[in-house]
Amino acid sequence: MKKLNRNLLFVCLLILLLTPSLVLAEAVSQVNGKAEGVVASLDGDSAFVALGSASVPIHPQLGAQVDTAFGKLDSENLFGFGLHLFTRDPQFYLLGAIVSYTENDDFDMYRYGVEGEYYYGPYTVSAILGLQNGDVDSNGFGAVDFNWYPNDEFMVQAGVSFADSDDTKGHIGGEFLVRPNVAAFADLAIGVEDYEHALAGIRYYFGDAKPLLQKHREDDPSNNLLTGTIQALNSFRALE
Repeated sequence: MKKLNRNLLFVCLLILLLTPSLVLAEAVSQVNGKAEGVVASLDGDSAFVALGSASVPIHPQLGAQVDTAFGKLDSENLFGFGLHLFTRDPQFYLLGAIVSYTENDDFDMYRYGVEGEYYYGPYTVSAILGLQNGDVDSNGFGAVDFNWYPNDEFMVQAGVSFADSDDTKGHIGGEFLVRPNVAAFADLAIGVEDYEHALAGIRYYFGDAKPLLQKHREDDPSNNLLTGTIQALNSFRALE
């Protein structure tokens, strides 16, 4: 499994090194970031999580982002760290490699994968695919989301995700820019094994004030640490 993880990461990095020569737009418009506060009920367990991201241009067509997460999942501490390396044309697509580490008091999880986004007018299709291991089930994971922007300040999202046979979920949510650089968001999901969750939060964007659609396509990609933990929640519980 470790050899497979290394091979996957090598392929991701090779794609990123070859792709920038094909695009002309900037992957990251400027140094920027975001801070998020989330409250949630995750299949009956309460969660309170703070997340942060910082994104920087490291080449005209290449960007990097660091993600962090701290909080409580029921009575246990939650911590996460992640890294994105990506290329992007904000009029067309994003393609990147991701690695992350997440732990609670007793278990940990490593993830390696690729992420992509396709932009078409007010619509975005985003996907993530990779492998996870650690104390959770060693398995593939993935997610596909369809985002619609009725206007530049409001996004509606629906999608599906999987981490193993016990961690398949469907969800619907949205994000609304309530004032410059401040957005509110919420998400509802159901899944196998009678899984359900509800979460809501506030997100503050650092950097120039822009419409939400531009922020999502020109600045920092999504912080996947909490969604990754939610994806693998039943894998964590199976080891308790």
